[in-house]
Amino acid sequence: MNEDVREVLRLLSISAFLEGVQKEFSKARDAARIQHRKFTSKRLREMRESFLKSSIDLSSTVRDVRIFHQRVGRSAELPTITASYPPWLVRDNSSRQWPTRNYTDALVERQEEMAKTLSVEDKDYRDILSTVAALGASSDTFKVSRIALWVSFMSLIVSLVALMLAEVGGGTFLDYVKNLLPDQ
Repeated sequence: MNEDVREVLRLLSISAFLEGVQKEFSKARDAARIQHRKFTSKRLREMRESFLKSSIDLSSTVRDVRIFHQRVGRSAELPTITASYPPWLVRDNSSRQWPTRNYTDALVERQEEMAKTLSVEDKDYRDILSTVAALGASSDTFKVSRIALWVSFMSLIVSLVALMLAEVGGGTFLDYVKNLLPDQ
C-alpha cells in the first residue's frame, strides 16, 4: 500500500477513535446523570473502572496524536486533500470568491481541538470522581457510626436490665442508689 494512503488512513482512524472516546464520555456522563439519585458504592466502583480505562486510553492517545501531528501533520509526508469548485461554477459566477478548501489541515485542526476538549473533560471527570468518592466515604462512615450508636444504645439497655435484675445487697451500688431514692 502506498505510504501516502497509509498516512491518510491513520489520520482518519485517529478521528474515528477520538469520536469513539467522546461518545464513551457522553455515555458515562448521561448514565451518571440518570443514576445520580441511586448512589451505591458498587455503581461508584463500576464508574471508576470504566473511567479509568478510558482515561488511560485518552492520555496516551492525546500524546500520540500530538506526536503524529508533529511528525506528519503539517509536513510533506501527509498528502493534502483539497476541494475546489468545478470550473463551470467558477466561470459562471466570476464575481464571487471561490477558495480551495484544504481538508487535511481541517482534519488535523479538528483532531487537535477534540484532543484538547477530551483532556479537559477527562480532568473534570477526575475531579468529579474524587468528590463522589469522598462523599461516598463520608456516607459510609455516617452509616457505620449510626450502626455503632445503635449497638451502644442496645448495650446500655442490656446493662440496665442486668443491673435491675442484680441482687441488692448491703454495700453494693444498687443499695446505694436504693437509699438515695425516696421511700414510697
